[in-house]
Amino acid sequence: MHRPRYATGFLLAPILFTLVFVALACSGGGPERTILDRFFQSSKLRDNVTLGGMAMVTFDKNTEGVVENFSVVSISEPQVQPLHLKELAKVQAEAVKASEDLNTKKRTYQDAHADELKRLLEAEQKGQKVKGKDAEFLVSWNKWREDTIAVEKKVSAAREQLSAERSVADMSTFNPQTAVDVTAYDGEVESKDYTISANILTPDGKRVTKTLVITLQQVRLKGDKGDINGKWIITKIAPAAGGNAS
Repeated sequence: MHRPRYATGFLLAPILFTLVFVALACSGGGPERTILDRFFQSSKLRDNVTLGGMAMVTFDKNTEGVVENFSVVSISEPQVQPLHLKELAKVQAEAVKASEDLNTKKRTYQDAHADELKRLLEAEQKGQKVKGKDAEFLVSWNKWREDTIAVEKKVSAAREQLSAERSVADMSTFNPQTAVDVTAYDGEVESKDYTISANILTPDGKRVTKTLVITLQQVRLKGDKGDINGKWIITKIAPAAGGNAS
């Protein structure tokens, strides 16, 4: 019996939909799954150019091995945290300005007491104690030293805090055609932990299965010049708790 083509297509549609759904379910991991595939493939090929644009961590084939294939075991609920790029940049700028101002005043004081400073440094080098006016100068100079250490600690702390947020934001929003100053934006960062079961060929030729947790993050910026949605990047890889090799 002859069946019209449209009838055949109608009957096949549910089957095709089921096959597509099953294929997607088996692959797992949602749209970010492609990132994981590219990461492990690039790691296998030691393609540092590609890796440099998508990951802040490595999976070195010479020490970790090669991921031959993997399956996504679970995906954590997304976690969204605010970014404080503009605020941290302001704090850093203020700390640097305070350091520069202090150093200017310190140099002026140093130049005005060059002889006392010379005698003090020579005495310290020889392990000798200073007396009289040189002892009074030592008290003042030690205060300059303490103030310098304190202000430099603030500069260092401000730089570390900004760097921690900026490194993720810079990579996520990197655009080779348009430079982005992320410190001119407010924003947020979304994080997801992908737990995967990876079949790995180790450097010594063994095949093992490891459970790994891979953290992906995406930065979204908001500013006067418009919003910027960054790409997902890999920021951390760690063994799952109890996920020993087998």
